Amino acid sequence: MKSYIIILAIFLIAVFTGCEKEWIKPNNLVDVSFYTSQFRNTGKFNVGINDFMSFSDLSQGELTHKWMITEGSIFLEGSITRNDSVFDKFKIAGLETDKKTINVLFTRGGLQPVRLYDTFPDSVAYRGLTTFPAKKIGNVWVIDTTFMVDVYDTIVPVYNITQNGILIPPTKDTIYVEAGSSLTFTDMTIIGRPNTRQWNVAGISGKDSASVLMFKKLGTFTGYFLISRTGQNIPGNYKSVKISSVIKVIPSSKPFIQYGVIQEQATSETIQIPFNGEFKPFLNQETFFTVKVNGINFAVNKVALNANDATVLDMTLAAKIYRPDVIAISYAGGLLQSTDNRNLVPFTDVPVKMHNVNLINTSVNSFEDGGTWIPVWNNAGTFSFVKGIGDNATTCMKMVRVGMNNCLTESSKSKFNLPKGEYIFSYRLYIESAPAGASISPYVLNASWGFAQQFWESLNGYETGKWITVSKNLTVGSNTSDLYIQLGLNNDNMVLYFDDFWLVTKEIRP
Repeated sequence: MKSYIIILAIFLIAVFTGCEKEWIKPNNLVDVSFYTSQFRNTGKFNVGINDFMSFSDLSQGELTHKWMITEGSIFLEGSITRNDSVFDKFKIAGLETDKKTINVLFTRGGLQPVRLYDTFPDSVAYRGLTTFPAKKIGNVWVIDTTFMVDVYDTIVPVYNITQNGILIPPTKDTIYVEAGSSLTFTDMTIIGRPNTRQWNVAGISGKDSASVLMFKKLGTFTGYFLISRTGQNIPGNYKSVKISSVIKVIPSSKPFIQYGVIQEQATSETIQIPFNGEFKPFLNQETFFTVKVNGINFAVNKVALNANDATVLDMTLAAKIYRPDVIAISYAGGLLQSTDNRNLVPFTDVPVKMHNVNLINTSVNSFEDGGTWIPVWNNAGTFSFVKGIGDNATTCMKMVRVGMNNCLTESSKSKFNLPKGEYIFSYRLYIESAPAGASISPYVLNASWGFAQQFWESLNGYETGKWITVSKNLTVGSNTSDLYIQLGLNNDNMVLYFDDFWLVTKEIRP
């Protein structure tokens, strides 16, 4: 995004002159003021390499004035438009200028200084988000300030591939992988500070900086590495490169096994069972599977290949299943084979992960990006976001109440709606310290308190130093909007951690 000269100062002068018939310049007016083309930023300026920013010194009554830049930054002069992307004709020589408004082109990555140096006959002070006075040097008063501009370089993708822990040379034409085996793709990019990436090979994708991709489908494949830089007030950049080696997946010498999490799907009550290789076509294999629902055998209606992925079996049962059900699947051994002629290895009582839709979004239910939780207006306790508490490797919210002060936080920046119905509200809790008889008060409510349900919870009997899950029933009598969660600690000297707030529709087996 290009930056352009701010005309705010001209606008303000026009407004004030429009109020009087004649404007007379005051005598001896001394003032300090300046603007940048990123005037919404609060002191941290970001720009992409080979882009520019504008700076304007609006001070009055100064004796001398100059802007200073360093090598790698270039002054631009002239009528620059939004369509300009090459700035050669606007470049001017020199690292200093006495012009009041400047445009600076940044051609070097990293932190680049833009320095303003003004002298005044009298004492002055800049008062903005940061207040700083002039310093007296000799017989003059000096405002000397430096704007630090963080220049984001163009992304230069760098990656490596390892197989069984051994680095594969980037010049290797073909990488041979047995079906059911994996390669590790690692982002090694330094230049450009990317914050998202994606690997795409043989219809498989990964988004981690080090992604382990398992190959199940036989064949020869090419792949791509996509990498980008995105975020609020961050100059965007995107690169896509073709992975230099061809990936050839060959028949496996390993067993053909169930691999990965068995999951119930969202709407059809289909259970998807993943494996480490592709299946040959088959018919009538249902009798070789046993399914237990809450410990009772349920009849299998159908087992078929997934239409989009031949490494997955789709299973449906003869009877309806519900979210609280505990389901386990076994395979006794039949005629199922992989496309490279391996017999499927039997398995016993593998659990099914039931489909669960959280009705509150990720900015409320977790804290990996700080979430959207804020202190309530009368909060006097402290809360922060920390990682690695107990056996929880993810980020959670820490709340501390000391003395008789309130400790209250809420998710009111991210609201949700609920239709009439029955729900289950749950969260995970870790008690570091709490006095005897301590309690907490979670609420689901809206701002008008037209709807408010409290889930007061005594901590008596709960273990300290261990994550526990608390679940409560929530009844909504009519369609309700703009709901959020509020959380309060009710006693002195409490240190608690919270994570994984969930709200799901309640299902009950008849």
